[in-house]
Order: sequence, then C-alpha cells, then structure tokens
Amino acid sequence: MRKGIRKLRRVISAYSKILPLALKGRPAPGAVPSAYGVWLHPNTGDRTFQFYVSGRYGYALADLLKKKREEFVFMDVGANQALYSVLASKNPSCTHIHAFEPVQQTADLAQKNIQLNDCANVSLHRVAISNATGKSAIHVDDAHSGKATLREIDKPSDDKQVIETIDAVELEKIVSGAVGRIVAKIDVEGHELVVLEELLKTSFFDRIDTLFYECDRNWFDPATAETLLKARGFDSFDAIGEGRHFDVLARRKVNLDVVQ
Repeated sequence: MRKGIRKLRRVISAYSKILPLALKGRPAPGAVPSAYGVWLHPNTGDRTFQFYVSGRYGYALADLLKKKREEFVFMDVGANQALYSVLASKNPSCTHIHAFEPVQQTADLAQKNIQLNDCANVSLHRVAISNATGKSAIHVDDAHSGKATLREIDKPSDDKQVIETIDAVELEKIVSGAVGRIVAKIDVEGHELVVLEELLKTSFFDRIDTLFYECDRNWFDPATAETLLKARGFDSFDAIGEGRHFDVLARRKVNLDVVQ
C-alpha cells in the first residue's frame, strides 16, 4: 500500500514538471522533458536516463539544490549525464559547478545536457577522483550508465574502459579557487569512501557544509564514513531510503558564512 502511494505521488510529481516543459516546446530536436524540470538529450536504452525522465531517483537532492538560498559551489562527483549539475545551475545562488564524470560516452551526454539547458557555470571534468593520479580500468554497463564503478567486481562479462583519475593534489588545483560554501554529491558505486578520504585531504573540505552520498552496505559500512565526517564537524546524518542501499544527507551546523 505504501509503495503504491509513493509510486502514485512520484507519477503526479513527474507530470507536474514535465507538462510545463512540454508546453514550452523543445529547445532542440529530440530533446526529452524530465520529471526534474530540465531537458535531456535522448538516451532511451539507458536505465539511468529512464530514471531521470520518470523521477525514480527521488527529489531529496534535487529539492535541496533548487531551494538553497545561500551562495554555494556544487561538486558533482559521479555526475553521469549531469542531471544534478543542471539543477544546481538553475539556482541563482549557485556560483559554479564542478562536475566529474570519467566515462567518455557518459561525459559526452553530460555535455549535451549542459548545453541543452543553457548552463553557463558548469565545468565538466572527464576524470574520476581516486587515491592516485593516472589511469585506471572502470567497469561499465551499456544498459545502465549509473552502474559504472572502479570497485573490484567478479563478473567476467563486464565491459571495462580505461579512464583518467586524479587524487587530492590535483583535485585541490581544480576546486581550491572556489569561494564560500560547498555542496558535494558523491555517487560512484562503491568508491565513495575513497573519494571521501581524498576530499578530507584538501584545504577546501572544511567549506563543505552539505554532503550527499550513496551508501550500500555491501560495499562499505556507513558508520565508517560517519565517523570520518563527525571528526571534521558534521553532526547531522539523514538516511534517505531504506534497506541495504540508500543515500545519506550529511550536514554541519557550524556557521560557514565567514569562510573564504
């Protein structure tokens, strides 16, 4: 019963956002209106794209990015097709977006979506954040771009691609110029803890006031991430979803207005 109600609400919410876009007319041939109120380049064979269109990913992060009123920079780690980067760009309070997507064909789609929605303040970095700068093999799934992972998995049928990776030192060069608060999203299919550990090494980490990350108990113990974040001032952790696979919205109450 509860699942049915949630599904109905999602469908109603999706149509309420798709209809106004559709009435305006497509900005380019083939552009697809999504349940998040932004246009998408068609990628119909991909489940991530289908979830974007239907609103299947929920609205917790989308609403946060739309409604945040203090000026902020958004770090989109594991940007995929740039849905959340586009949403952040639509918020006048967002001064800049750094989107990280290492899989080239997915990054190509991200770039198309950025252009399709006239986002002028997005920097797309075709690299993954990891514990070393260089090259690495990433597992990809042609039917579900959101499953790309640097995590070791034992499936011989998985396709692998070579991607570029950067560590905290190189990441520092990219983001250190950002001023003020930072909102970060980490969605890297089991590589979240590695990304978090690299973020902790940067000089800008203490300006991150909101961190949204994917958590799967099959990949790592969420208590580990929580312990690391509590040691650096985070004191609020809200689980979004239930079961073994969910998201966490972590915040700190420390006033960062004076941080430059």
